[in-house]
Formats: sequence, structure tokens, C-alpha cells
Amino acid sequence: MPVPPPERIVELVSDLLAEEGYDLEDVVVTSAGKHSTVRLLVDSDAGLSLDEAARLSRVVSEAFDSVSDFGEAPYMLEVTSPGVGRPLVHDRHWRRAQGRKAK
Repeated sequence: MPVPPPERIVELVSDLLAEEGYDLEDVVVTSAGKHSTVRLLVDSDAGLSLDEAARLSRVVSEAFDSVSDFGEAPYMLEVTSPGVGRPLVHDRHWRRAQGRKAK
């Protein structure tokens, strides 16, 4: 069974991340042969530290392990911030970018 589509992953983790104080900005699933990468882009008003990314990765991994959607499909989970190059499309993006130069 392949990795579930991004829409299903959003269903699985958006509330969980919100409970942890983070917004799920995007889900990117990349497949390469039998292996897939699931990249979750998360953010908060306080940003995302490396320690928090690691902790959230463990929390999300436990959530993925608790459902059958992933089956035995090998995947790599990455939890990261959207970075400075992301488009500012929501009010929260603009609020978080206050005081910074933006195009």
C-alpha cells in the first residue's frame, strides 16, 4: 500500500499539530520508487526550532503508526518550517512577517 495522498495526511495531523500550537502550512509527498518522503511544513507565531521539529516528528510518527493508512510502505517523515521564500497568502503569514522586508 502506498503512502496516503496529502489530503488524507492533512486529515490525520492538522488537529494534532493545532493542539501542539502549530499550523500545518503544507504537505508534500514525493515518491521515488518504493520509497516516499512525507514533508510537513509547520509554523507558529513563535516559529519552529530544531528541537520542536524533532519532537513534532515523533508525535506525528506515532499518529501515523496508529492508523493503517501507511501499511508497510517505507517512507521518510520530515517536519520543517516553510522558510523565508514562501508566499504570504494568509493573514497569519503577514502577521508573522511584520518588521521584515517582503516582496
